[in-house]
Amino acid sequence: MLNWMETRLLWNVNGNVPKLRRQFIEGYYGKPAADPIERIYIAIEKGAADSVTGKPSPNDTGNGIHGQDGYQILAPVLKKCRPDIDLALAAAQQEPEAFRYRITRDMKTLTGEDKSKF
Repeated sequence: MLNWMETRLLWNVNGNVPKLRRQFIEGYYGKPAADPIERIYIAIEKGAADSVTGKPSPNDTGNGIHGQDGYQILAPVLKKCRPDIDLALAAAQQEPEAFRYRITRDMKTLTGEDKSKF
């Protein structure tokens, strides 16, 4: 999402970042799941910003929040997001296959249920 938003902002440096985030989410995940997914993204951004101490972890693999330490940092945030994750997964059932796949893959990756990417 960040690369897409940065590219859009190159064309209009005064672009509305929350509006761009919403545009991306609706285009990538579909409208039925957009509300809960947007709340999840906002919570993760805030949770990561609040959790980062600026000190490297001795167990850091260099994968940032995608590594094991990342899940430890974000575990409380993701726990609070579980109702929205469930809402997004339920909304996925109304979506075309491409959106349904993206929602399911990304929500299961967030919860740690799909570790195939690690």
